Amino acid sequence: MQDKIMIYPADIRNHLYEAGILRENEDVVMVAGQCALLENAGEIRTTYRAINLFDYRTRYLCARKTPFPQESYKIVAKRLSELEINELDENMELELDENKRAQHLLSYIFDVILPQYGMAKRKSQKELALSMLRALQENKLALCEAEVGTGKTHAYILAVTIHNLFSQSKTPTMISTSTIALQEAITKEYIPQISRILLEHRIIDKPLSFVVRKGKSHFVCDSRLKTYESSIRNQNRPEDQGLLAQLGELWREQEHYLDLDGFPLTPYVKERINVSQCSEFCPHSSYCRFASFSRRWLSESYDFQISNHNYILADVVNRREGKKKLLPYYNIAVFDEAHKLIDAARQIYCTRLSENEIPKLIHLISPERFVDKSSQRQMMELCTFLGNFANRPR
Repeated sequence: MQDKIMIYPADIRNHLYEAGILRENEDVVMVAGQCALLENAGEIRTTYRAINLFDYRTRYLCARKTPFPQESYKIVAKRLSELEINELDENMELELDENKRAQHLLSYIFDVILPQYGMAKRKSQKELALSMLRALQENKLALCEAEVGTGKTHAYILAVTIHNLFSQSKTPTMISTSTIALQEAITKEYIPQISRILLEHRIIDKPLSFVVRKGKSHFVCDSRLKTYESSIRNQNRPEDQGLLAQLGELWREQEHYLDLDGFPLTPYVKERINVSQCSEFCPHSSYCRFASFSRRWLSESYDFQISNHNYILADVVNRREGKKKLLPYYNIAVFDEAHKLIDAARQIYCTRLSENEIPKLIHLISPERFVDKSSQRQMMELCTFLGNFANRPR
């Protein structure tokens, strides 16, 4: 079998972990031939051992004060291919097709891992996830429909996560929904649960990260908050003590307190302290928490950016018109509740016209301005249709 350095250790790491081979703090850093290189980074030294992926024969290699640099892996791979533990029956070969490996790992998660956490095996759920994974691998559009109870949210989060483990592209995935309730379920239940399970089974080596994207009116402006809080204190009314305590909570440094959604304040108060009027030319932008958070939105690589249909479509409009982009570059987009995307598009792209404005529109069209007789006739027919529509009985 030819030597090949693999850069997709997720399934190998999980395979060894499930077999009880992988030690604490040990990780798969490379696969070459039929052997994997395991690295155990301790406080004093880093140890290396090689393991045959079929019969689990192991060979201690070395210990170093510092880990091998990545550019040295090719040399290590050659050494692995020469070890006697790499000599097996020629029919026992490691699957080199990363697409198939990703599909096998995703199937294993649904068939074996998730049932350990009380999740029923659903054939339709696994097939849905695999169809989305194949679409991602082939760079195609997938239109998926699933009945209630299929578990489509688990399906697409896992499909995207496994695809990213086997892909060299590390841009974030955009998840678009139409309701805040679904956004909260994704961020508070689905992603943390999947992240915890995949970490426990050594499929990922760090928690899945995400950020929720919303319009400016959902976030607190430090400058406006300070001004409003000062005005309340100056009034010195006993009934405002509770409000002042709530406003004080917003001064905490945690990012959570930038988000006004779910915070116990009235719509009037939120309107007084949000960043709806925020500008990049604000004199406070250098130390503004919202400005800092916004820069991280665009610069840091989150696994998932979660937004709504309107926000994504607004970003499309901004990019088309040469305005400041709202979202970072992404190459995967999941539209959950996609049947509501049409209504969102109407809100963003359409211009509403009331019946009272139709006569004015007919007057502005002026069919006689068209020199071409055919165009005149078409415009007159259009004006007649609009006039009949405006004057129809109600």
